Amino acid sequence: MKRLLFLVGTLCMAAAVDAQEITPADVTFDDMRVVLESAGFETYAYDLSSLLEDDTRYEVAVSVKEYDGGKEPVDDWTFHLGSTRVLLSDFSAETRAEIPDSMLLDKKRGIVRQSGRLVLGRYPSMTDSVARWVFSLENGGRGSMQLDLKAVQVPDKEPFYSYESRPFAKSGFEAGKFIPLVFFGSMWYDEKAGVYRQCGESEIAPDLSSEIVGSVPHFYVMGVVLTPKKEE
Repeated sequence: MKRLLFLVGTLCMAAAVDAQEITPADVTFDDMRVVLESAGFETYAYDLSSLLEDDTRYEVAVSVKEYDGGKEPVDDWTFHLGSTRVLLSDFSAETRAEIPDSMLLDKKRGIVRQSGRLVLGRYPSMTDSVARWVFSLENGGRGSMQLDLKAVQVPDKEPFYSYESRPFAKSGFEAGKFIPLVFFGSMWYDEKAGVYRQCGESEIAPDLSSEIVGSVPHFYVMGVVLTPKKEE
C-alpha cells in the first residue's frame, strides 16, 4: 500500500513538473522600451488636454537653457511649435470655403484641430560629444536640436562623455512662465570612489535647488512656455 501511494505521489509530481514551461509571449511596448533606452532613445510625454477645456488658446514654445558650472544659463534657444488649437477663423475666407465640415473637429466652435500632447525625446547621435533631441506638439509643429556635450577631464584618463536625463518635479501651470520639464546633465568623477557617477534625486526641483545639481558640471534644462494667444 505504501509503495502504491509512493508511486501515485511520484506520478503527480512528474505531472506538475511537465505542466511548467516557458512559452513565447507577445512583445509589449514596455518590453521594447528596455531595448530602445539601451540604444539611447528616451521619451518624455506631457498631457496638455486641461488647457483645452475653455476657449483660451496658447502658443506653445519649447525652451532649452544651457548651464555650465553654475545656476545661471549661459545660453538658451526657443522652438515655437504652434498653438493648442487651430480655428477656422485662422484661415482666409477663400481657404475657409474650401474646408469641408468633415475636416472640422468641432463645427459649432469652428475648431479645425487641437493639440493636447507634447513630446520631448532623445535619439542616438552616433557621436560621443553630441546629443540629439526632438520636440513635437500633437497636430502641431516639430523641432530638433543638437546639444553639444562636454567631456569630464580626469588626469591620466581619456575624456569621458556621459549624460543622463531626469524629469523635474511638477511645478504647476502659470501662463507665460517657463515650466522646466527635463534635466539633461553630465556625470562627474568621484575621486574617492574612483568612478563616474550621477547619483541623487530622481526628480529635480524646479528652482534647481536639488543637491545633485551642484555636482553636475554641465547640463541643459528643457521646458515649455505656454502664452495665451491674442485673438484678433
